Amino acid sequence: MSHAPYHGLILLYTLIIASSFPIGAIITQEVDSLWLTWVRFALATLLFSPLLFFRQSPPKLPSLRDWGRYFLVGGAYSLYFIAMFEALKHTSSLNTGALYTTVPFLSAALTWVILGQKTSVRRFTLMSIALLLVLWVIFRGSWELLKSFELSAGDGVFIGGCLTMAAYIPLSKRLYRGEGVKNFTFWTLLASTLILTLFALPQIFTLSPLSIRPALWGWIAYLAFFSTCVTFFITQITARFLSPVEILSYTYLTPGFIVILDWLFKGMIPSYSTLLAIFALGGFVYWIGRLKE
Repeated sequence: MSHAPYHGLILLYTLIIASSFPIGAIITQEVDSLWLTWVRFALATLLFSPLLFFRQSPPKLPSLRDWGRYFLVGGAYSLYFIAMFEALKHTSSLNTGALYTTVPFLSAALTWVILGQKTSVRRFTLMSIALLLVLWVIFRGSWELLKSFELSAGDGVFIGGCLTMAAYIPLSKRLYRGEGVKNFTFWTLLASTLILTLFALPQIFTLSPLSIRPALWGWIAYLAFFSTCVTFFITQITARFLSPVEILSYTYLTPGFIVILDWLFKGMIPSYSTLLAIFALGGFVYWIGRLKE
C-alpha cells in the first residue's frame, strides 16, 4: 500500500502550521497568547463536534479509562503551548525556533521507549543534516545571529514543552483503541481544551470577546478550524500509517515555509543561501520519508 497520500497530508499540515505563525503574530498584538490558544482549541472542539453528534447513532461516552487516554494525548499537545508561552516570557522566539528542531530527535527516542520502534542509522544521519540546514534557515544565514545564540532559564521550560510535543504522536499511536479517528480526535481535542481552561482561567474572565475587532475574529476562526481542527485530524489519520519520526521530520520544513510566506506576502526577500537550504531541506525530508526501517 502506497503511503504517498499520507505524506501529502503531512505536507499540507506543515504548510497550515507555518501559516499560523504570522497570523498568530497579528492576533497576539492585541490579545493574550494563552487566551488565543484556549479559544482556538475551544472553537475547534465545537467545530468538530457535528461529525460525532449529528449522525444516526450518537457516540458512546468515554469510560474513565478512556478519559485517561484522551487526557494523556491531549495533555502532551496542550502542555507544549503552555510551556511555550511561559518560556517566551524569559527567552526569544529565535531561541524557541532553534530548540524546536530537537523535536524529531526527541520523538525518535520516545518512539523507542513508548512503541519499541528504533530509528535506523541512515535516517538519523539524514535528520542530523536536515537539522543543520533548518538552523541555517532559522538564523537566516547569519553567522552573527548564530554566534549570539545563548540559552536562558526560559529555554529549559521550552525544552520540557518540546518533550511533550515529541511524545504526542507516539502516545496517539500507543493509546488508539480502534474507536475511529473522528472519535479519538474529538475527545482528545476536548481533553486539550479542558486542560488549557485550567491554565487560562484568569485570561478567560478578564478579556471580553466583544472588545475584539471582527477582522481578528476571522483570523481566530482560521486558527481554530485549519490550524487546530484540521491539523489535529490530519495527525490522527497519518499516525495510523506513518511513524512518529516520519511525521515530525516534516516540521523541518516549517521555517522554510514561513520564509517563503514572508517573501510572498511581506516582500521579505531571503538570501540565496537560505533558499538553497530550503530546497535542500525538501529533498532531505523526502528522503527521510522514503527510507524503510
